[in-house]
Amino acid sequence: MKDHAELLDDDALPLLLREAMLRMIRGNQASLTCRELGVLLVCCSLPGPHPLHELAKRLGVSPKAIGHVSEGLEERDLARRKPNPTDARSNLLIATKAGRAMCRRLVRA
Repeated sequence: MKDHAELLDDDALPLLLREAMLRMIRGNQASLTCRELGVLLVCCSLPGPHPLHELAKRLGVSPKAIGHVSEGLEERDLARRKPNPTDARSNLLIATKAGRAMCRRLVRA
């Protein structure tokens, strides 16, 4: 995968999403929504775990939407939520081994 500094650039995320979506469509990959794929790419590309409210802000969606996305990723064993030890009101999201493997398949190194 690309290095973390490059992926911190907000212009890089749409390009990664496009590349990953095309690979998912053309290949025999599990189907993910655009939001699920976006969240998974952020979780795999940047050091985590990631507070859900920060993911929502980064992707420009509501915290409620990120909650639904994180549930879908958990159901597929691509990510898992855990309580935030520094803020009892929030959860953290981290990509699982299966989620990181999917990202590697969808995004070229």
